[in-house]
Amino acid sequence: MFMVIPDVGKVRVSQWAWQTENASFGDLEVVLYTSNTTPGNASVYGDFTQATFTGSAPITIQRADWTGPTLIANVAYVTDPVPPQWDCTAGGPETCYGWILYDLADNTLIAAQRFDAPRVMDVGASEVLDPFRIGLQTLH
Repeated sequence: MFMVIPDVGKVRVSQWAWQTENASFGDLEVVLYTSNTTPGNASVYGDFTQATFTGSAPITIQRADWTGPTLIANVAYVTDPVPPQWDCTAGGPETCYGWILYDLADNTLIAAQRFDAPRVMDVGASEVLDPFRIGLQTLH
């Protein structure tokens, strides 16, 4: 039998994970990545190459920024109401395959998402993660 985290537990775990201040958690940063990498259960920070186009700087996500969590189809989501955005102002073109969220203190990979289609960042291009949300659901 598989373990299940019921909806009320998903909400509580999401609150603990994303909104609780704790000395063991560093600041979180989100960046676009350029390596042709598909995130998986064994992925680590070093598997991804950060974008370097002008305007691709990491964006800090504060724990107080997250809203929620809210339940949508049995998934507990926290959302950042100010979606991360990168604007290419020089350089390029550079192909970005997705984004990663990591702990700045020790580069622990927290979350990663590959885009459905790569984004080419060239002068004038923008990428906005809207909505920028992280979901928790029971998988088996």
